[in-house]
Amino acid sequence: MAEQMVLKERLMAMGYIDTSEPVNRNYFHSLYFKMPGGVIFEAATTDIGFAIDEAPGHFGEEFQLPPWLRERKDELLGRLSRSPFNPFIGEAEVMSTPRILVVFYSRNRSTELLAQAVAEGAMELGADVRLRRVREMVGPEVMRQAPGWLENATAMNARYEAPTEADAEWADAIVFGTPTRFGAISSELKAYIDGLGGLWFQGKLNGKAGSVFGSTSSRHGGNESTLLSIYPTMAHLGLIIVRPAMPMQSCSRPGRHMAPPMSRTVTPTSRMRTISPWRDSRAAG
Repeated sequence: MAEQMVLKERLMAMGYIDTSEPVNRNYFHSLYFKMPGGVIFEAATTDIGFAIDEAPGHFGEEFQLPPWLRERKDELLGRLSRSPFNPFIGEAEVMSTPRILVVFYSRNRSTELLAQAVAEGAMELGADVRLRRVREMVGPEVMRQAPGWLENATAMNARYEAPTEADAEWADAIVFGTPTRFGAISSELKAYIDGLGGLWFQGKLNGKAGSVFGSTSSRHGGNESTLLSIYPTMAHLGLIIVRPAMPMQSCSRPGRHMAPPMSRTVTPTSRMRTISPWRDSRAAG
């Protein structure tokens, strides 16, 4: 036990603040801590304290239990975590369903359409998706001053729940969507992100994937600067930033760029595609 407490202090000092207390495993004591990416590691005492009569060359190939638990072998196998590190669960059962949170702000539905496309793409690949719209920071009296704002917001709020801290903790990946506000993220989405400070402090966002998409009302209206303005925030949260690959073909023909999939700027009339290494965007004006 003393050995494990010393190890826990070392892990905490290295930044693994969610390291467990020593767990009594009957034969030995263990600590558990999560690495970036969500992989849980076990740190056990040097000697396991018991031996299994098993040939060294085949150690670990069979599920071994102490004599008093062998009658419950099938039951216990069924309760094992479905993990790729568990060789006793069939390969078809190993893959868990990825959980994707798509959280966006949209006033005139342009960013909403992108959010729907992101969610549909993830669901087509088998992901469990939560699509959420952040709420306004002003009241109806202010919203009425912009034609259509209150009506659009009311309709979208009826379609989508507001995102919560629990949604972010649940997700394996978080995809943020925002219109541009003078070349930067909208205050509504930023307010939600700022509210994730509790999860950040506990390290519960570390290792999750993070990405972003956005829209502007005109070409060259701040698409890339808006997306880039969110990158430092995602890095501070502990997210692993995911963006489209930049194809080498884009550099092979001077004066002409080839847009990668899901990375485009679109106008309703020209349907013009331009390259962006940062993430999806749209010009709606």
